[in-house]
Parts: sequence; C-alpha cells; structure tokens
Amino acid sequence: MGRDVHADAIVTSAKDSHVPLGDRAVAAVKSIVREYYDESMLSDVVYDENEGGLSTTPVGRGSDIKGKITVGKYFIEHIDAFARRVLQVGHELQHVQQQRDGMGGPRNKDKREFLAHSWGALEPE
Repeated sequence: MGRDVHADAIVTSAKDSHVPLGDRAVAAVKSIVREYYDESMLSDVVYDENEGGLSTTPVGRGSDIKGKITVGKYFIEHIDAFARRVLQVGHELQHVQQQRDGMGGPRNKDKREFLAHSWGALEPE
C-alpha cells in the first residue's frame, strides 16, 4: 500500500535540501504528530545530530505531562521508510502516555520499553 497524500507532503518537505537538515527533522516530527497523533502530548521537538533516532523527555507532572522529542540525523535521512518513522514517533508518544499513567521513573524503564515496542509491533502500517 502506498503513502497517503499527507505522508507524501511530509516526505517531500523533509527532503527539501534548501532547508537545513535540523529544521527539516523538527518539522517532520511535528507534522507526523499533527497528522497521526494527539498534539496535546507534545511539548516540543528539538534536533540533535547525534541522537540515534528519537528520544523523549517528560515535561510537567501527572496527567499533564507532555513529551519533548529529540530527533536525530538518522531519522530525517531515512524518512522514505515513512511508516517506520510514524511508528517511531508513536512509540515515543506511548512513553508520554505511560508517564501520565504513573509509570515514570527508572524502576519502570524496562516495562515502558516493552509496552511501547509491543504497541508498535501490533499497530498497522
């Protein structure tokens, strides 16, 4: 199955070499969240070239926690694997929901990862 019109627009923008790589990476993640997920879970998106893919830092407390997503060079350079990129963003937002549900802290890290990976494995492309 091919990409939808929204996906094509995100990929096209992400490949615009007239725009700095970091700006394209941030815009791609924000566009994916806006198009496919709940924007209220997102605090910010920042670029760090050395980030291996995506990572999320919780911002706030309790049920109001949001996620600050850090996106790296690999993510934007491999935007053509778009369904995978969308699931990657969703994985990070799963962590935000887990934090909201009281599963924060180092003690629950393995459980959070397992649950987020399980979610990704069961989601349709």
